[in-house]
Amino acid sequence: MAENCKIYTPDNWVSILLDEIGYKSSLYGKRVLENSCGKGNILLRVVERYIEDSLCNGYTIEQIKTGLEQDITGIEIDAKSCTICKRRLTIMAKKYGITDVKWDIRQYDALTFKETGFSYVVGNPPYITYHDLSIEERKFLRKRFKTCKKGRFDYCYAFMEQSIKNLKYRGKMAYIVPNSILKNVWAENLRSLLRPYLRKIIDLKNQNVFEDVTLSPIIMVVKKENKDPVPPVVYQCEDDQLSLSVNSQQ
Repeated sequence: MAENCKIYTPDNWVSILLDEIGYKSSLYGKRVLENSCGKGNILLRVVERYIEDSLCNGYTIEQIKTGLEQDITGIEIDAKSCTICKRRLTIMAKKYGITDVKWDIRQYDALTFKETGFSYVVGNPPYITYHDLSIEERKFLRKRFKTCKKGRFDYCYAFMEQSIKNLKYRGKMAYIVPNSILKNVWAENLRSLLRPYLRKIIDLKNQNVFEDVTLSPIIMVVKKENKDPVPPVVYQCEDDQLSLSVNSQQ
């Protein structure tokens, strides 16, 4: 994947992503997936919260080590980034006296990762437009993902579809993605997929989320739970000091 398609998540926005899915307390035994983990910006905070919460709940260092190995999974296609990610997580764990963790950081294509049962999925997927995808990539995505059957889809559509498959029932996902998802005609299948599960949109327009990158992102918060009627979506825009509920079936 081209280096310019990798946009790493600033630390302040990582905290927002984790807060929005409730990754704050009673974390031991709850599995979390970061399926575009890069060099570990998001997973560093996941590990930090996991350790501190587990210590507060009376788990031993050995128990926490086991939990880190079983409950936290990172997927990254780039081998060098995987190595750096593991190194950074090891340094973080060592601050708490936890050593020799066998991190579940896999060099793998997240779009072929079929494991399910995750309580949380969090991420900042690769932003690649249809124009920048190879012919072979386009064919693969069209064949495998409902959200990519039509027109000029973006690569992140497939990531969102796959992440919902990875979640357990009532699992939660927070993704930071381009706001074009809300209006692009070719994102219609994606919006239909998300509609039953979408719980919140945080519009980050006019905010400097990614340094030196011209992009208007949003944070989408999803809960994999079917309700009838479908709950309204909370739309929040910090820039306009606006928060409202919108019927997601409209």
